Amino acid sequence: MPAALRHQAEVKGRRILDLLLAARRERRRGVSEPRAVLGPWSRGAPPSADT
Repeated sequence: MPAALRHQAEVKGRRILDLLLAARRERRRGVSEPRAVLGPWSRGAPPSADT
């Protein structure tokens, strides 16, 4: 596997794991809806609110 492709796969894997861990922490805290995983636009706010 080329080095650039391997690096890209590692970065994507880390990002996925970070998202899963954030969602897990939120569930443990009893958050009613995902906040760390989903951007504000997924909660009804326009995309411009995520700046």
